[in-house]
Amino acid sequence: MEPSLDMKKLLALLAILFVALVPTARAQGLAQLMVKGEVVEQGGGWCQIAVVAEESGKDPRAMTLAFLAARGTSAADLLALCAARLEAAGIRAIRAPLPGAATSAPAAVQACSTLFIEHCARLEVRLPLGLSSILAVSEAAPRSVKLVPAPGSSGTLFVHALRRDRLDGAVASLSCQVAFTAKSGKDDIATALAAAAIDKGWRGEVVGREAWLPGAMLDGSQLLGASFELQGGPGATLELVLAPRG
Repeated sequence: MEPSLDMKKLLALLAILFVALVPTARAQGLAQLMVKGEVVEQGGGWCQIAVVAEESGKDPRAMTLAFLAARGTSAADLLALCAARLEAAGIRAIRAPLPGAATSAPAAVQACSTLFIEHCARLEVRLPLGLSSILAVSEAAPRSVKLVPAPGSSGTLFVHALRRDRLDGAVASLSCQVAFTAKSGKDDIATALAAAAIDKGWRGEVVGREAWLPGAMLDGSQLLGASFELQGGPGATLELVLAPRG
C-alpha cells in the first residue's frame, strides 16, 4: 500500500533531521614549520618533508618532498621549494616573508624560515646536519607525536605548550624535554616523553610503543597549542598528527 501524503511528509522530515544529525567532515588545523641554518655536510644531506591536508568536503591531499640537498642549502631555500610543491599539490600554505637585505636582525634570525600550513592533518620532517626544525600545532594539542632517531645520532626534543584556565581565562605555559642518544629506541623516547609531560601535569599515553598521544591537562585547563623543537639528532624524523577541529 502506498504511503499517505502525511506519511510522506513525516518521512521527508525524518530524513532531513537524520542528515542534520550526522557529523560532517571537519577540517584539520593550522601547523607551522620553522627551519633554521643550512646543510653543512660535505656531500650534501638528505631532506624529507611530508604533509597531508584534509579540508571539509574535499579529498585528502598529500605532498612528499625527499631529495639530496647540496652543501650550503639554506632553510629559506628548502622552504621555498616546499611551498612550491605544496601549492602544486593543492595544499594551502603561507610562507612568512624573509628579512630584507638591509635588515639589522642578527644572522641567526635571518637564517630562519617559516611556513604555515592550513588544514594540516600530518606533518613529518627529517633534516640533515646543519638544519634544525620547530614544528608547531597552533590551535590545539596534536593527536600524536613520534620521534624516530637516526642511527648513531643524539639530540634533545623540547616541548612547549600554552594552556588556558577554564575559570579565570589566565594563560600559562609548560615545558619539558627529552634527550635521546645513539642507543635510544622509538619506544624509549615515547615513554620518556609521556613521563616528562605527565610530570608537568599533561596526561598522555604511549601507543604502539613508538607514539605519544597527548591527553587532557590534569588541572582541567585547555591546551591552546604546542611546539616541538628538535636540537641535534641530525637525520631524526619527527612526526605530528593533528586532530580534527571541533
